[in-house]
Amino acid sequence: MHLVSQNNVGPIQSKAFGLNYDVEKAPYDLSGIEGSIPVGDELKEDIEHHIDILRKWKIKNTNLSGEKPKLVIICSTGGGARSALWAFRSIQFADSLSKGGLLDHCHLMTGASGGMFGLSYIRELKLRKLENDSLNIYSKIYADNVGKDLLNPISTTLALNDLFVRWQTFSDGSKLYTKDRG
Repeated sequence: MHLVSQNNVGPIQSKAFGLNYDVEKAPYDLSGIEGSIPVGDELKEDIEHHIDILRKWKIKNTNLSGEKPKLVIICSTGGGARSALWAFRSIQFADSLSKGGLLDHCHLMTGASGGMFGLSYIRELKLRKLENDSLNIYSKIYADNVGKDLLNPISTTLALNDLFVRWQTFSDGSKLYTKDRG
């Protein structure tokens, strides 16, 4: 299946919603990539913007003693449902040991595939806890939820819809797309 989708073989091609495929493709080579890197004033503005973000984070996370806060970046692996459960439970457990300090100091979560499902779920629970202080984000029920077969609907769509006939459509402005697992 990977070879088929990567090489646009077959009657059905996957397209990202909202993109215009009627224009000439951008070059995907070293010169094209180098041409998209900001330079000069644009680069300076981008650097200043991100330094400002980090300054605000530092102010928000500096404690009363004035110690430098710990900046946490979390990266998860891909690997489907197993990775989703591993990433979720690992961060859930580590954050519980630090009494919420891990996620409070987290500035970036990144990763791939299933691991990002797990990280997204723990982040959403943390966000909901801000609105509902009685929510226990360390409850076993949430790990059980992640442990359920989250990818089953995607696999079913792949087997029944992507490989055979795409019968569901989606319209975005004047464009009509067939739905796929993406």
